[in-house]
Amino acid sequence: MDESPFYNSEYFYRCELCDLVTGDIKTRKYYRDKVCTAVDCLTCKVPMCVLNHHGTATPQEERQMEAVIHYLFPDATIRKEQRKIPATGPEAHIHWHILGAKYLGG
Repeated sequence: MDESPFYNSEYFYRCELCDLVTGDIKTRKYYRDKVCTAVDCLTCKVPMCVLNHHGTATPQEERQMEAVIHYLFPDATIRKEQRKIPATGPEAHIHWHILGAKYLGG
């Protein structure tokens, strides 16, 4: 059995969002720091910002995620509705989709 910190033995899954946070990024990466990672969603192809740990974000982490999104995509709308991903159990990553994004970077 996988004993990595990204394996949840209660739900028997390997978290795909943990994989992207640790560097296994299969889509375009826009930004990464110790709080969050901004990449294109593999499923819906729009940018998203992912909290780099499971559970809820602190108010400071939420402000950091919002600042990153508004810096990268100033005219975008943030969809903060947390999707329920059955395989990830109750301690999933917060990930916000960025709608109407026009990336200003290179």
